[in-house]
Amino acid sequence: KESLDAGIFVGRKALKSLFEEMLEAGQPLSFLAANLQFRYFFGPYFVQWHKKRARLGITQRTIFPEDVRSEVRQQELWQRKFVGKGYISPTTTIVYGDNCLFVQWTKEPLAIKIENAGIACSHLNYFNALWNSAEAKN
Repeated sequence: KESLDAGIFVGRKALKSLFEEMLEAGQPLSFLAANLQFRYFFGPYFVQWHKKRARLGITQRTIFPEDVRSEVRQQELWQRKFVGKGYISPTTTIVYGDNCLFVQWTKEPLAIKIENAGIACSHLNYFNALWNSAEAKN
């Protein structure tokens, strides 16, 4: 039987620990970003995190809403594509390995983490379909 584990994480400290855990996992990362909240929310930590991710050789693909295209900056080992607002939800979805994170970037941020191969595969399939139809960063 396939394993299933889930948890709810609240607050900046909890989210930061999840982002560190992503790096420790060493798996490719797929983000369906609601906006640029990770950068806005964590400021300098965002830059440090991306540098560490690249140093560890972890690739990342991110799909952003089209309206933030001009604000997205290049990072090493990071591919970006853009889609219309209709494809983006207010929650950021992150898939890595057998894990899915759903992050709600409110004043007190909330993340739901689900560890299950089937659920991760389902979300990665959706991400890949959207990725294949999205426009690349110029």
